[in-house]
Amino acid sequence: MQDFSPRHDSQSNAFDSDVDDHRRDRSPPARDVANGSPSDELTFHDAERLPSPKLLAEVDACWHNASEPQSEEWIDDEANLSAEADDAESETLASPAASAEPAKSRIERQARPSQKSESRRNSAGPYPRITWLMFLMALMLIVRYFVPGVAREISYGVTQGRQRAQHEFATVALKDSPLAELSRAYQLISQRVGPSVVHINVAVPARAAEESLGPFASFHESRGQGSGVIVDRDGHIVTNQHVIDGAESITVSMGDGRKLRAMVVGVDPLTDLAVLRVPADNLIPADWGSSDELEVGSLVFAVGSPFGLEHSVTSGIVSAKNRSGKAGRTYQDFLQTDAAVNPGNSGGPLFDVSGRLVGINTAIVGESYRGVSFAIPSSVAQNVFERLVRDGAVAHGWLGVQLVDLDDEQSERLGTAPRAGAYVAGFVDDPEAGPSPARLAGLQAGDIVLQWDTRAVGNRAELSRLVAQSDAGATARLTVERNGEQVAVDVQLGQRPSRFN
Repeated sequence: MQDFSPRHDSQSNAFDSDVDDHRRDRSPPARDVANGSPSDELTFHDAERLPSPKLLAEVDACWHNASEPQSEEWIDDEANLSAEADDAESETLASPAASAEPAKSRIERQARPSQKSESRRNSAGPYPRITWLMFLMALMLIVRYFVPGVAREISYGVTQGRQRAQHEFATVALKDSPLAELSRAYQLISQRVGPSVVHINVAVPARAAEESLGPFASFHESRGQGSGVIVDRDGHIVTNQHVIDGAESITVSMGDGRKLRAMVVGVDPLTDLAVLRVPADNLIPADWGSSDELEVGSLVFAVGSPFGLEHSVTSGIVSAKNRSGKAGRTYQDFLQTDAAVNPGNSGGPLFDVSGRLVGINTAIVGESYRGVSFAIPSSVAQNVFERLVRDGAVAHGWLGVQLVDLDDEQSERLGTAPRAGAYVAGFVDDPEAGPSPARLAGLQAGDIVLQWDTRAVGNRAELSRLVAQSDAGATARLTVERNGEQVAVDVQLGQRPSRFN
């Protein structure tokens, strides 16, 4: 019978040598069991120390888990486990009795974290969590307060850089810009017309209310103001008639600062024009321009003293031409502009882009400027000025007819097609001026006036203006359409009755 009792002889020493070789080479030594050599024969203790296949699989799993990244604590635990395993193996080799413990139990015990490392990990307490919480709170504060400020500074820097670049570019570009030339043109126009524009102050006697003053009623002065323009070197000034109406005294403030008393040369209530004269020399008059050359959209400049602010210059465009009946007048074809005109501008000049006088500002819509103002065209103002200087008054011609425009409404009512011209609807006789000159000349109701001398008649306003611009007693040839045929009629004009002025 084979003896399985522990051996401590030479065979045991040989086994210890084999174990050492196994620990160096990590491979079991080859054994020849067939020859029955006592030194190579496996003992009970040898067989017990050899790991089983299941145990090898568990060890491989432990090595596989150990190959994954782990925290420092677990790395320390791995080292401790390895050291403990080596110690256990040494103890087993040193003490055969200890080897009686099942190998699987030893490996499981060695694979569990040591109580020492576990207690060390638990001893850390909540401090790492508090540290992480404080770090996150600090990070949130930085994001909340610091990051927006940095973003704003970056945004401001970008904006300031862009603005500076735009500023420098615009500074260079504007030196040769057309706007600079336009601004210079405005300045030149103001410099040219400025010396020709005057400010007018008037003193009007007004009777105090009788109920407040009784028999001791007296007179006191009420003051008005307006504007005017010097039109020749003799000191003649053109303004509106309503500016000086009823004035007891008129004072004119010149462009050079002089204040002069003015006398009235003549007024024309029909056209709302008046001519004054001041005793002065070294005057700079404005040049007459042609309002007929203006077109809708033409640039114009209004100069005057709105609200007493002398020599104020505004600009605009011609919004429309041939506006009539907008200021209580019966024949004028006003220039409509959008130049700012306010109380105090009345009587002031309207200039074109060459600084020539093309109109006299006379009316606005409403009590203050609303973007619509009217000016007497220079074609009317110059004619009236010359007649007032020559005669001291204007004897306007009178035709004595009732006129109708052939627009859609009137054409339908009269049973004719819409067309240009002035339709003669009837005649007007006057006790002061006598019978109608048109009736005496042979015009008939239903005639359509197409032409006044050599000028075409587009509507009744144009015909009324042509008649009013003519002197009383003058003769004009009218071309009319009668029963589909054109007929020429010569008419001697009468003098316009005062009640129509």
